Amino acid sequence: MVVTVERRAGAVIVRVTGEMDLPAAPLVRRRLQRAIAAAGGRTVVVDLTRVSFLDSSGLGVLLGGFKQCERWRRAMVVVAGDRIRSLLELAGIPRLMPVYRTLREALGTEKT
Repeated sequence: MVVTVERRAGAVIVRVTGEMDLPAAPLVRRRLQRAIAAAGGRTVVVDLTRVSFLDSSGLGVLLGGFKQCERWRRAMVVVAGDRIRSLLELAGIPRLMPVYRTLREALGTEKT
């Protein structure tokens, strides 16, 4: 499990690589909480395109991050490939926050 944080002009990107499960949840939670706290007016983008497995612990981390963003008046979006995206849809995540297919799309730089 690897979690990196990158700051860009309009966003803070939290990239997760590997399995987002019970053993990984505390690390992802800490990094996400720190990123949200440091985001200022930036959108928090959680990039799950390199996540190979997501369980209920991982969903809980996302929901906790979403609630923290709401409290701090920050926007949060998720980027996920088809497999993880379908799990997020089953869990109702897109009703709470946007879920994009690519990072470029999430950042608003996708060419149409």
